[in-house]
Amino acid sequence: MDSAAPDVTPRAPRFRAAVLPGVSRRRCRAVFPQALARGALYLLFDPWGAAPRSLPTLRRIGRLPPALPTEIEGGLLTECHRCDFDLREAPPTAVTFYEESARQAMDIAVRRLEGRGDWFKPRSVRYYNVLHQLCWLLGVRYRNVALREFACREIGIADVPVQTGRVFFEMRPVVERHHLLQLAFWYLADFDARLTVAWKAGAVTYSALLRDFNDRPCWYDRVARRFADRWKVGWIARRKRSRSEISGGGVIS
Repeated sequence: MDSAAPDVTPRAPRFRAAVLPGVSRRRCRAVFPQALARGALYLLFDPWGAAPRSLPTLRRIGRLPPALPTEIEGGLLTECHRCDFDLREAPPTAVTFYEESARQAMDIAVRRLEGRGDWFKPRSVRYYNVLHQLCWLLGVRYRNVALREFACREIGIADVPVQTGRVFFEMRPVVERHHLLQLAFWYLADFDARLTVAWKAGAVTYSALLRDFNDRPCWYDRVARRFADRWKVGWIARRKRSRSEISGGGVIS
């Protein structure tokens, strides 16, 4: 009696995540930095294997060994994903600050983040959430949002063209990030007053300030919701004035 023919269908090799001593295999993930840096791939090697469509790309960039490894070596995060240059050896570039209050706000934020100084206490992470939200608002191109143009006009500097569309702040070039960070810290240096002036000038709306921002601090929420209350008050006043004009004209008895 003939036995069944074996299955010779080619299958993609399976890879195990690198497991450190004392770390549970079920919770371990090995990140592939070169694939992350390319922008087109987001690969996390997990215990149940790699995606077959990703294997040719990994072999092409020369980072995937042909055997079945027990540990994936992805290189250092400080190395350039194109030429393997150690970015720590790159010469630093001096930063030109636009305005003194923005420079002071950035300096305090960095010192509190690093814990430098005797009186610098760590800030809540929500402060940096507001910084991230402002950087996003400064980079978007919406019909009712012009925070970047307004800040440049108030400071008296030329605007730097930035990439439009849904671009994450971390994926922007260094020049754009420096530009947006300084404008964001300019708002944070006197948040209540400067954001109020921007709102009165039509550079931002209440809905844009709260869009996709659920984890916001109370002080941010208080300022944003005050704009909504002012809009309601103005709308009610215009409606009453319109009704009184119509009533005076004899349309409403």
